[in-house]
Amino acid sequence: MIPLSATYRAILEAAVPGVIVDIGGDSERVRDLVDFCRKGASTVCAVTPTPSETLRTLEQTSPQLLTLRPNRGMTAIPNMGMGDCVILDEDYNWYTVYFTLMALQQRTMQGGAGAFPVIIVTNAGWPYGRRDAYLHLDEIPLTYQQATTPGGLIPDEGHPQPHAGLHPDRTHAHYEGLPRDGVLTAVEDFVEQSPIPLKTFLLPEPGGVCVIVSAARLKKSSALLSTLQSRSLDSERFRAVDAALARLSWQLSQTKSERDHLLNDLMKERMRLTQECEQHALSLQALRRESDVRTSNEEALQATAVLLQEDRTKMQEHVHALEQEREKAREEAEAQQWHAEALRQECEGLRRGQDRIEQEGRKREEELLHAYDALRSSRREQLDLFVTHFHTVHTLLVQSEQQLRVLWQRLWRTEAELQRMQNSFSWRWTSPIRRLTPVLRFLSPFELAKICVYEALLELRNAWIELGQPFPGLAHFIRYRILGFIPARDVQPDSPTALPPSADDEAISLPPLPSLFQKETAVHDDPPPSSVNHEHEIRSSLTAVVFCDQADALLETLRDLSSQSLPPEQITVCTKSLENSVLEAMRSLSPLPRLLCGTWKSRKDILRPLALAERKTWLLVCTAGARFEPDQLRGALSLLTSNSTIDAVLVPANATVTDIAAALKGSQPLLLRRESAVGLPMHSRILP
Repeated sequence: MIPLSATYRAILEAAVPGVIVDIGGDSERVRDLVDFCRKGASTVCAVTPTPSETLRTLEQTSPQLLTLRPNRGMTAIPNMGMGDCVILDEDYNWYTVYFTLMALQQRTMQGGAGAFPVIIVTNAGWPYGRRDAYLHLDEIPLTYQQATTPGGLIPDEGHPQPHAGLHPDRTHAHYEGLPRDGVLTAVEDFVEQSPIPLKTFLLPEPGGVCVIVSAARLKKSSALLSTLQSRSLDSERFRAVDAALARLSWQLSQTKSERDHLLNDLMKERMRLTQECEQHALSLQALRRESDVRTSNEEALQATAVLLQEDRTKMQEHVHALEQEREKAREEAEAQQWHAEALRQECEGLRRGQDRIEQEGRKREEELLHAYDALRSSRREQLDLFVTHFHTVHTLLVQSEQQLRVLWQRLWRTEAELQRMQNSFSWRWTSPIRRLTPVLRFLSPFELAKICVYEALLELRNAWIELGQPFPGLAHFIRYRILGFIPARDVQPDSPTALPPSADDEAISLPPLPSLFQKETAVHDDPPPSSVNHEHEIRSSLTAVVFCDQADALLETLRDLSSQSLPPEQITVCTKSLENSVLEAMRSLSPLPRLLCGTWKSRKDILRPLALAERKTWLLVCTAGARFEPDQLRGALSLLTSNSTIDAVLVPANATVTDIAAALKGSQPLLLRRESAVGLPMHSRILP
């Protein structure tokens, strides 16, 4: 929430509003607005679904200045009086801002509602100017939601970062700058479609502020016009200032977090020192008790010294008795020496017996060595037979490899000959004749009728989606009952042209096509053929290629692809290596992906041999970490099949044209035709 700064006060003083409507109901800002209204003849109306205790107390103390409406802005505006000035600081996403502004416009255009108010829209800069934030995601319709990712925002970072950045506890849009994405985008879309002449002013405040004023009000109030012109910036300067403010906000948040960490460390150190002081006090008390005990012990030691003197006298008497016992022990030692001589003789007899046993052991060892030599000679003969057989098999393998190399040389020469023929003068002159056949097939009445029917059904489907999919049962009946009797459109892709190996292919560390697939590890069997209908034909012709740079983000992308309403039949993961945990988790996916391990300079070095080997009509290229909504692949395929002049589309789709080379270097998913991947024309028309 944004507090009431000096810029807000200057705008309010110039506008001289009778009623100020605060949509969002921040407690601190509403309290400042009430204090502002005490000096004039204005009142405040705060619109918030959950009023705080501060606002309720403020309404009770100042009922003539503040009115609370516990509701959302879009719901409360049609049923309330129109304000002269509106502060819009609710949920920071395109849907909430756009439709709240539309509700204000409809309320203004009703009879007797008054002039269009001065609207102050907060958070028009970074981070929510071009990116949606969903504080209440369940209240946003699915058609107006962007692909979301929980995490915080960092300046100059494309995607939200988990457990880092600003507002890491919020749900943000995964991409920034898409259509219908962000607060400032919603303001621009509203001003563009509004029948009322409106003008916007961008103010360099924290988070960015956009003021919407009607041209009629600016003509009447020169003070308001001069105030806004003196404080506003053009779009270029606003972006520069907003970027600087974003970096400052990020640095300030980092400084605050470091300060909080330091305060926590200081509190912990203070508690530790307090505990040490308490321990020292306890130790001092213990030392005092020990001093008292030591004094009593000294008295006891003096008494003990007297007792020790008496014990010394007794000890001398005891030593004399020990001398007598020592004499007796010497006599006993002489007797034990005689017994030791007898034991020595017994040991000599035992040693002779041990020598006899060692001789018998050596004999037994020689016998075992003779047996081992015989066994080793028999095993050496078996090993010679195995080596002979191994050399025979190795010779056969070398011959097979030479034959395979000859076959591949013939294949490349054949492809080079085909390329020479296609570049010949006769082939180019007969090109119009070859292109005439699909044109004649397209101009047949039956094909034209089918195209018209499918275009009409496509428009009905788009209208059905725009209306929020109101009749799912009827749509299921039409799709699986009625359309089951209509034959599907037969889209025959052009046959690919065989190409000789290029310089880029030779730069790969692996040999051209066969060696590239020698490192391929299939983790599943091919999926069974699907039933013959239009959607299943498209699905059987769709394959996905995922370039894995981040193993931890790969599973999310594979789950999104598997959960599509029109999923790809085959998923190929291109990577250098994968962890065993990721491989085990991939086995639970459907369709089961396969792995392609190797090294390459660029993505086109892999796409070209893949397109030649797969024989699929459509190829989806994406990176690990890309996120997909359930119907995005279906929409992209529909756009690509309905327009034959487009070679590829970016997912999700919008109306911008670029080339395939630039798209392959980016991180956004790309859906392209197979013939475009085989030839890779670097300036083909692509519709993101």
